Amino acid sequence: MIVRTCREHRAARAAEGEGGAVMVEAVIVLPVLVMLVFGIISFGQAFSSGNTVAGATRTGARLASATYAPATDKNAAAAAVATAVQADLSNLSLATPVEM
Repeated sequence: MIVRTCREHRAARAAEGEGGAVMVEAVIVLPVLVMLVFGIISFGQAFSSGNTVAGATRTGARLASATYAPATDKNAAAAAVATAVQADLSNLSLATPVEM
């Protein structure tokens, strides 16, 4: 068994005319890897935004269940809940809430 170093292996491939094959393989594989990395980043951002919205919803529900029923001024209680939810939604980094 012949063991060649990396430099010897590269020299042998260049001598055999296989230098262009590496470039073709890179052209085929590189776009797939780039799309995979950007897909992972996008999924992470969407997951983070979803967690922020879920937390804001949880805060609003908790506040509404604690203060809305016994309050005499229902509009003021609803405004307090809306303010609390909007404050939590201000932590969204990529999106702005359109409607609540």
